[in-house]
Amino acid sequence: MACLSFGCTPSSQPSPELEASLTRMEQKQDELLKSLTTKNEESLAKIAALDGKLDELGKKIAAGAAAGAKKPQGPRPGRPDPKATYKVAVFDGDAQMGPDNAKVTIVEWSDFQ
Repeated sequence: MACLSFGCTPSSQPSPELEASLTRMEQKQDELLKSLTTKNEESLAKIAALDGKLDELGKKIAAGAAAGAKKPQGPRPGRPDPKATYKVAVFDGDAQMGPDNAKVTIVEWSDFQ
């Protein structure tokens, strides 16, 4: 159509320059498609590998949780037993809040050095 505005006569066959340009464009399109296909396949392979690692990690977590559930938790060495009740002496001169005969006494200790 543009050729008509310049006074050209339309032909039924495209010019050799147009055919060459179309051929180059098709080649570039094929190269881009191959490149994208390759990148897509690489991405899918990486996703599959990550999915496998995620499955392995899930199995390890499940196995660790099952093993941890079987072991009764006791006091850790060097730490107080959470099931034991400890008596701590509180003296008359110690800072306190609340009544002397409270059912629960919370003792906070700090060292200012």
